[in-house]
Amino acid sequence: MDRRSNSMIPNENQFICKLVAGSHLYNLNTSQSDIDKRGIYLTNSLPYLFGLENDDVVQSKDSNNDDYSYFEASRFIQLLKKTNTNSLEVLFAPKESFLLLTKDFELIRKHRMQLVDSQRLLYSSLRGYVNSEIKLALGERTGKLGGKRKEALDKFQYSYKNVSNLIRLVYQMRKFLETGEYPLQLEGAIRDQCLKIKTQPEKYSLDDIKKIVEEVRLDAESIEDKIHLVFDAQLASCLMWEIYSKKFSKLSS
Repeated sequence: MDRRSNSMIPNENQFICKLVAGSHLYNLNTSQSDIDKRGIYLTNSLPYLFGLENDDVVQSKDSNNDDYSYFEASRFIQLLKKTNTNSLEVLFAPKESFLLLTKDFELIRKHRMQLVDSQRLLYSSLRGYVNSEIKLALGERTGKLGGKRKEALDKFQYSYKNVSNLIRLVYQMRKFLETGEYPLQLEGAIRDQCLKIKTQPEKYSLDDIKKIVEEVRLDAESIEDKIHLVFDAQLASCLMWEIYSKKFSKLSS
């Protein structure tokens, strides 16, 4: 469902970054994979910046039938503070993933390690995600499952896409929280496992999958925060001030 009407979609000159996300970003895409685009834009609305209008998220499909999610910049920063994983992926995506990367977003990326709360990420976001994803993968909660995933549950008794997502994210979060490196593009054995589950689900019984997700759950619980990052709200505010003051000074000149 669209979060806003097409008439409200930001103009191209409002964007400070765009990238291809999802399976293409993780190096897990197949010939059937959808294109998932994400972007960060600067609003032209001063009332929005002062909390007098809602103008922060655009979600729909474009003319090529590709999915897209666009976030206003200050909303993006708020999501980073909450350790939203989709926002973290935009922040840490490799340069070659970007379709557009401006100096404004480069400035944000320069300070990315100061825009993450690793304790919150470990003890709240990650563990909450793992428990939720396990329930989705095993069909214990189907409210957020689309048609393809419900079809997979009927056929295989588990959602292979959710299992693959679960394995991927726990692997990425372990690497990040222990080393500070965010391996968004998977390689080697972990990529092979995720792709096999995604493309050959018939080779795994429900018991096989239950063992895998239990191992992943235990793995997630054993992760330690070794980087001890703290979200710097003062810095985040200064970044938004610098970017937006420059934008509105141009609009008023």
